[in-house]
Amino acid sequence: MKVESSESDSDETIILTYNKKREITQTIDLSADTDEDNSSHKRRHKEINDIEVSASSAQEVSTKSKNDAVSTFTKEALLNWKKCDTNNDMYLGAELLKTITNENKQKILFEKYNVDITGEKLQCLKDGEWLNDEVINFYMGMLKEKDDLKEENSSEKSFYLNTFFMSKLIEKRNGQATYTYKNVERWTKNCNIFDMEKIFIPINIKNLHWVMVVIFMKTKEISFYDSLYQGNVSLYYYNVLMHWLEDESKKMKVSIDPKQWSFNEGCSVSPQQTNGCDCGVFTICCADYITDGLPLLYEQKDMSLWRCKIVCSILRGKIY
Repeated sequence: MKVESSESDSDETIILTYNKKREITQTIDLSADTDEDNSSHKRRHKEINDIEVSASSAQEVSTKSKNDAVSTFTKEALLNWKKCDTNNDMYLGAELLKTITNENKQKILFEKYNVDITGEKLQCLKDGEWLNDEVINFYMGMLKEKDDLKEENSSEKSFYLNTFFMSKLIEKRNGQATYTYKNVERWTKNCNIFDMEKIFIPINIKNLHWVMVVIFMKTKEISFYDSLYQGNVSLYYYNVLMHWLEDESKKMKVSIDPKQWSFNEGCSVSPQQTNGCDCGVFTICCADYITDGLPLLYEQKDMSLWRCKIVCSILRGKIY
């Protein structure tokens, strides 16, 4: 793979060129605000050497690896599929983060899902940083878009909420958290959640920790995936979401019996982090793997790679 720079209308563009049997190119706009920045970035990327990555055969590799993973659920097969472009994303993601300067960090690099992604917002994807709402919400938007590609009558459709849902549902009044359904009643106006297979809800706990909750509608199960297990907290959110489901059932005139629902803390299957900063990346990985119906076979040592993969996915605006 070659990473080259070209200049057009005073904007720097990184062009990704893959050569093997055929050529595939992708362009990402990372415009700087000054000619000096453009020249600096150009010099940097001119020094990048070839990396042997076969993108032309990536789809074949991905399909085979996915089939192997689904049929065997082995860690090696699963990660081969998820990381079929490991060298590409690991190197490119790190290089893209280097292009962010004080002069261009406020520039909007990508705008989608009502989220503006600036260079400054992407800096949270550097190792050791805590992920922000914008990055997580953008990734949830990409997962939703990927899910929407399923056939219209598919019984495997999912519903993806953003990080602000829970803070609206549990409103703070005079320092007290109060369940307030009216704040989110319209969030499902175009969706009957009882027709969904899964509902994904990323939660920010006290601005200190990210977790993922997945509601499995068909099996009537609420699962709490916490990479830094906190059992007492998970039960609290289970009760809140059970209350929300009951209110939604009244709105949709659907019968629901709370006694038929179960709670899964997810601690036995949720991979655990070994530091204090990667909870947001674990949360994204959790949603990504469950969306694809795969076991959660990522771990702490994969997080640097996933940070780079998230950068590349955001600047592409889609997940493959």
